[in-house]
Amino acid sequence: MRTRPEYAGHIDGGRYHAWAQPLALTRSDGTVEAVPGLCTIPHALPLPTIEPAAWLEYRLPPRLFTRFRCDVGLMAGIHPQAAATFEIQLDGRCLVRTDLLSPQRPAVPLDADIRKGRILRLVVRSDGSTDKLAFAVWGRPRLEKEASFA
Repeated sequence: MRTRPEYAGHIDGGRYHAWAQPLALTRSDGTVEAVPGLCTIPHALPLPTIEPAAWLEYRLPPRLFTRFRCDVGLMAGIHPQAAATFEIQLDGRCLVRTDLLSPQRPAVPLDADIRKGRILRLVVRSDGSTDKLAFAVWGRPRLEKEASFA
């Protein structure tokens, strides 16, 4: 059984924003596909007191979900954009991190084992080198359970 994370709304007092809607991701063959998902936009300017990051956080019920899977990349068709990295954290530990993804790169599949955790955090960090925004897409996000056989 698969379920999709719920809409997360504004993050960190409204400084960072998130949207849930069909979003455009570039596929490995170069075509653009509209996918369900979430878009997070980290702070654009590299300021000493503000990290150029945004995140979505979910409290997981104990022993219910086993995996989190998604396709990540920068939203297709928006120019210019900053580059960004994507990270899946569980209880504060990094499970999976992408290389720095540029707007031209195709979406990257991410897969993480989340069975032993309670707090799932999806983090995106812009490269912080510019005032351009990064429209970071978490496409087809899903929490998965193991199949139960009666």
